[in-house]
Amino acid sequence: MANEDRRIVIAGAGSIGCYAGGCLALAGRRVILLARPRIEEALRKDGLRATELDGRDRSIQPDGLSATADPAAALRGAEIILVTVKRTICSAAGRPRSTSCKARFCAWRTKPARRRH
Repeated sequence: MANEDRRIVIAGAGSIGCYAGGCLALAGRRVILLARPRIEEALRKDGLRATELDGRDRSIQPDGLSATADPAAALRGAEIILVTVKRTICSAAGRPRSTSCKARFCAWRTKPARRRH
């Protein structure tokens, strides 16, 4: 499928970003995780483990991941960008402004979802 070749960037590879990126990578997608340096180092050393609610455990070895702490390197050539940072970090993360970023879709959310009671 042509969509499998699209370069997907997860900007904010914390717990949610790593899980989303891991699931996409396990599904055969090209994923780049944009992470803080300590997370990048851990991903390069140990890989990624995703545990589902039903207890299913899946792992991606370090050589099966692409992670960087360099925004310019991560966003270069990105076609889809998923921003998974906390609301308090959104202004610091900034919207992708790189001229090399040709993303067709960028998910950007700055307000938390409303809770339904």
